Amino acid sequence: MAASKTPEEVVRAWNDLYSKQDIDGALTFLSEDFFKLCDHSLWTPVNREGWALEQRSFFPAFPDWGWEMLSLMTSGDTVVCEFVERATFTDTFAVAGCAFEPTNESYSDHGTIFFRVNEDGLIAEMRTYYTNNLERTFHFLAKITEHFAANPQATL
Repeated sequence: MAASKTPEEVVRAWNDLYSKQDIDGALTFLSEDFFKLCDHSLWTPVNREGWALEQRSFFPAFPDWGWEMLSLMTSGDTVVCEFVERATFTDTFAVAGCAFEPTNESYSDHGTIFFRVNEDGLIAEMRTYYTNNLERTFHFLAKITEHFAANPQATL
């Protein structure tokens, strides 16, 4: 990644690929020490490989997924974007050792992501905040938590 790109240009380029569900392309904008913090991981950092794994399981289950960027602000190495995300659950969603069958229900979430772009022009950190309508609609986190409580030997 060319270090000559501004943090805003880096985030916009990442978003162009991610919006097309191009996970491999989006990965080229994430640093090797990248991490994501979010509610669905209970604020446990998710590394680059974990982020890609999440997306590779999520997108097939929600193939019409898309989001619209509503606003973008930049301050130094930090870019903050507001999005509206929408999708319909139409195929099996396998995550954290659980398989969820599709309900054909849709959700819409409003979210804000804080991106930190490092000196190499790569995204080093994402902090995501969502209205969590995905969770309120499908209860994935609650079901995963129940699964691990009932199966303490289970692993991701």
